[in-house]
Amino acid sequence: MRIIQITDIHIGEEGEVTRDVDVRGNFMDMLHLAGHLQPDYLVFSGDLCYSTANANNYRWIREQIERLTLPYDIIPGNHDETALMAQVFDRNHLLLPGGEMAFERNMGGFRFLFLDTSTGVLSQAQADWLAARLQTITRRQIIFMHHPPLKAGVPFMDSRYPLQNPEVFLHVATAYTKHPIHVFCGHYHVEKTMHSGHLHVHITPSTFFQIDGFREDFGIDHYRPGMRVLDLSDDGGFMHAVKYLDVAGW
Repeated sequence: MRIIQITDIHIGEEGEVTRDVDVRGNFMDMLHLAGHLQPDYLVFSGDLCYSTANANNYRWIREQIERLTLPYDIIPGNHDETALMAQVFDRNHLLLPGGEMAFERNMGGFRFLFLDTSTGVLSQAQADWLAARLQTITRRQIIFMHHPPLKAGVPFMDSRYPLQNPEVFLHVATAYTKHPIHVFCGHYHVEKTMHSGHLHVHITPSTFFQIDGFREDFGIDHYRPGMRVLDLSDDGGFMHAVKYLDVAGW
């Protein structure tokens, strides 16, 4: 089974200045590349909107995604609005009673869990929901969320925009050590992997720009849009890699 994760697309209004980057063009190019790679499933892991949630942008994004006629899921990031996203993408049935978008997806014999950290925290309600599902682990578990639940050694993001309560996630995750847990996220605009015991966190780069991962202040490393390709096999094999797209002029 092949999954493609695309994250932090930051789509603005048509004609809106987005750091002189053609975010819509980047997104369309990544969708074209994704289709060429023949995935079984697409995951869009947050920050669909540039700065603030916008129904028009969500509608445009949905229209472009659904032209591929592939199964897909979305979760919100800190620049999204969960309720509005759920409404535009017809995902209200995936909301928990408190309005957060946390859900389970079974596909191709595999189970995936999705969490909502759009407020910058993981709520106790989601932690309880996650704990109940992790109790049923029979092999490695794959989780998609927007914020990394571990510090990543990216000074600018770690100091200013981390998940505000990682201990809530870690308390749940560390209670289940029989099988590895792989978290695929975004938010940091870098490519990085962190390991802590049986927990493995993989940050996927943005389709917008990539942040310099060594500077204390904000700096852009490069403008090559990226995505992650995951290949899962029935015998337990599992591999993944980041694919970058070259952009003319950069």
